[in-house]
Amino acid sequence: MTNLKICISILFIAFTLNSNAKKKQDSTWIHYLNEVKLNFDPSCELLKKADVERNQYFFINEDHGYNANHQIALQLLKELKEKSDFSYIMLEGDLMAAHNLNYFLSTGDTVFLKKYIDTGKGLFAWTKENYNYYKAIYHLNKNYKNKLRFIGVDVAFSVQSNIDTIAAIRRKYDLTCDFPIGDKKQNKVNDEQASYAQHILKTNTSKFSIEDAFIHEYCTQNLINYYSCLQSSNWDQTRDSLIFENYKKLTCHYTLSSEKMMGLFGRNHGYQAKESDVDWLASRIKNESQKQVYSIALFYIYGERMIPDHFIPGVLKLFRSKNKLYYNLKITHDYNNYKKGIEQFYAVTNEHSIHSFNLNKTNSPYKEANHLVKPNTKTSSVITTDCFQTAIVFRDPKPATPLGENKKD
Repeated sequence: MTNLKICISILFIAFTLNSNAKKKQDSTWIHYLNEVKLNFDPSCELLKKADVERNQYFFINEDHGYNANHQIALQLLKELKEKSDFSYIMLEGDLMAAHNLNYFLSTGDTVFLKKYIDTGKGLFAWTKENYNYYKAIYHLNKNYKNKLRFIGVDVAFSVQSNIDTIAAIRRKYDLTCDFPIGDKKQNKVNDEQASYAQHILKTNTSKFSIEDAFIHEYCTQNLINYYSCLQSSNWDQTRDSLIFENYKKLTCHYTLSSEKMMGLFGRNHGYQAKESDVDWLASRIKNESQKQVYSIALFYIYGERMIPDHFIPGVLKLFRSKNKLYYNLKITHDYNNYKKGIEQFYAVTNEHSIHSFNLNKTNSPYKEANHLVKPNTKTSSVITTDCFQTAIVFRDPKPATPLGENKKD
């Protein structure tokens, strides 16, 4: 009996010590977050001028499907434009997508813009927020001689647009272009199309203009890139490695290696270190190209998120309309396995609020911890501020809004 009492006493003491240690650790995080917390509003400064001068690339890492994502992006874009007069917005889209958006920015043709965004119907991009974001950039450009424009670095998601561009170039030089027909509804590169792309990649382009030769090779290779992603067992690693190769080609060809750029990307393309066993785009730009990068990560606590129909498991649609393109799903603070660190954000924020937190100050506990990031299983653990420097936290965010009627054709 005496031994049992001793064991119970030891366990109680251990539990108490552990509990007190956790409370002390939590108070450290909460004290720091309260110290750096900024309420987000139009007058809020997301970046200090020193950060703008020190860094060349600026990434926002979002989860798609939230109403306010583009509000943050537009705020950062305006700040960077005012403080640096930068010109290039790196697009999570391919070269043809950037071409279409740059056409809109040069004309202001909203009919064309809507038609372009309609090509993404059923995807995260088909939203009023996206449409209004591009319109806002067009109007912002009116204030500057040095206009903003897009550079599309992603794999060839615009399959038919890339094929049409290749065909138009080949016709200029009396060459045939017989790409096999694919499933336009699926918008994927199939085996036959990838094989044909490999074949025409060998075309002798010595008689092409320099630009035609580049676009022909680039778009053809990028279709193969997309096919490689579809065949890969590690989509994220393959895709970001190919995006990085595209980035190098484009910045070299168009002599943009010294240009500042901003990008709005889905999590975690803008993370500056290997995380979840993936070398993300920003990690490669920073570590392989030796560029200075600043990253902002967006986090969401409760609220709702707009999700495309094809992302929703069938069992969750049993009691929902089967004719919708999108569903609004309630979220918690334990989303995407980022629970570690979210509790502290919850403790220092209010309902229906947006707050910005600089996690990179000298006394920041995030400089020595792995909160808010997913661990690597094959290499050493990643530190929070190795991935991003600022966190923006949404409480009770609203879902994005479909551009048109939320109904399948």
